[in-house]
Amino acid sequence: MSELTTYNPRTSWAGRLAPLFSELDSAFSNIFPVNRTGVLFQAGKEDFKYSFDLPGVKKDDLKLTVEGGFLIVDARRRNWTVEKDSDANAYASIRQAVELPEDADPEKVDASLVDGVLYVKIAKREEAKPRSIEVKIS
Repeated sequence: MSELTTYNPRTSWAGRLAPLFSELDSAFSNIFPVNRTGVLFQAGKEDFKYSFDLPGVKKDDLKLTVEGGFLIVDARRRNWTVEKDSDANAYASIRQAVELPEDADPEKVDASLVDGVLYVKIAKREEAKPRSIEVKIS
């Protein structure tokens, strides 16, 4: 009979490396400031819905693409911490890529930006949508 081993995140190799990755992430985020955004996902019968928190981003500073099975959000916003006397233009870059479900139709994407939230709706492929089948009685 085999023995069961309890998983402990503090003693596993991934758990032991987590602090290192956290330190590297903070170090590089100070050098290359790339912000991550909150993403919500909802799968419906007819489509998939995503929402991305993008406070302070304007429509002109937003690019949304579908490429290689991914939905990619690129945005830029002015950094509010720049001193008024400074000639510097400070911007924060936001890049988020989410993998699309296999039955998403990349040709049918709708997006809107409302009060700092980007809403994206992607239709399901026709063959993936539920359909009714008539049962015949003979």
